[in-house]
Amino acid sequence: MYGAIKKLFVAACACAAGSLVCFYAGAQKETGVAPALNPDDLSRQFQTEPGDGLVLVGGFLLVVALALASAGLMLWRQERS
Repeated sequence: MYGAIKKLFVAACACAAGSLVCFYAGAQKETGVAPALNPDDLSRQFQTEPGDGLVLVGGFLLVVALALASAGLMLWRQERS
């Protein structure tokens, strides 16, 4: 059972690291883009930035990492008692 708990924690750490990489890559991709020629507040509200997809994937990986870590913690506490 401790092997499964260890695998859950390793997977959670891997997902968290992947999340940080996606957040960083999305931020770097977004900052490298030139601003629009005619910045209109209404049109910019619905415009998607180039790094938004990576940031979205990073958020999803962070949620998965939290779910895996909480599952591992519950199994560890159950095995301990």
